[in-house]
Amino acid sequence: MLNRQFHKFRAMANGRAKADKVRDDLDEIIRRLKLVTLGVILPIPVYQQMLDDPVKFGPIPLVPYRLAFQQVLAECAKAMRLLGRNNIVTFAHDDGDDFPQLHAIYKGFKKNNPHLASVMADFVPLDDKVHPPIQAADVAASVTYHYAQAWAVTPDADNLKRLRKSMYKVNIWGDGKSKSRDESTAPAKCEYVVE
Repeated sequence: MLNRQFHKFRAMANGRAKADKVRDDLDEIIRRLKLVTLGVILPIPVYQQMLDDPVKFGPIPLVPYRLAFQQVLAECAKAMRLLGRNNIVTFAHDDGDDFPQLHAIYKGFKKNNPHLASVMADFVPLDDKVHPPIQAADVAASVTYHYAQAWAVTPDADNLKRLRKSMYKVNIWGDGKSKSRDESTAPAKCEYVVE
């Protein structure tokens, strides 16, 4: 899917290949800078199972992105807690039409999760055309999305390895059970805001 900043490649000959090259080059820059990236993958069939079984999964948001967004909040806050004292995180998000709803979810999330709220500073809107870190986050998400799609089509060890290598930590929603024995790599536990 060539959207947002990659939309201009749609009309070009070999546009997909050119867009992939730009994305890969940007991903390499992100890797060289040693940025820490966290990702959450929520397959729609898994999300649908969660919606269909509120007894097992509890209440969840009606918009899949809002559920994944909250898990990203939890993962970032957990990472700050693992780093130790005096580490906090400020969140920035593209200043799209949905920012007011996401900001309300952010505030509700902090209220619902006091064990994480102490390391969560603020949530601010930024224009991704003016702020390179937002562009970097978009690229990181695009790379992970690309590898997640490949893994969804062919869930083999090679695709999973490429997917996991695309980010510092990637949580993939499955049957709701973490296969990690190490608490630092297990998914963060949190209570979701349901609008």
